[in-house]
Amino acid sequence: MASFAGAIVGLMLRILPAYVRGWFSNIRDRSTSYAIESFTKAWCSPPLITNELTQIKKASFSDDYFSVSVSKSANEVVATYTKDETGTGSVIRLPSSYPLRPVDVDCTRSLGISELKRRKWIMSMMIFIRNQNGALAEAIRIWKSNFDKEFEGVEECPICYSVIHTANHT
Repeated sequence: MASFAGAIVGLMLRILPAYVRGWFSNIRDRSTSYAIESFTKAWCSPPLITNELTQIKKASFSDDYFSVSVSKSANEVVATYTKDETGTGSVIRLPSSYPLRPVDVDCTRSLGISELKRRKWIMSMMIFIRNQNGALAEAIRIWKSNFDKEFEGVEECPICYSVIHTANHT
């Protein structure tokens, strides 16, 4: 019976991670939550993390302005969008008990993009990953799409070849 229950938990973590994360966060008994988290860390999280990182490596969203690097040893993804002197980078860290614990998304630098817009994009990415059973590769694709739209039609300065600031056109 224990093997069957473990298989069901593993299947639920793979198919409906946001639902299981919500269920797990509502468990009040510490010994039960510790046992579930220990089981998840040992048996479920390693293949799920490997699968997510492999999907990101296979995804083809890198171009001249956008790059993604994956670190399997640190369980993190670094996405960088740079267009001359304008751009930003973000780091996505997967916890060892992924997907029971939420993914951490952090912005490493932000050049030429307003703080409000950057926070909005990071927040939409976190919401997609945490609440909508979203894959990390799709969240990165959405983040890149936001930047592509921001810089669409923005041309380089014909004198210095720098990107004109997207907000104030300097």
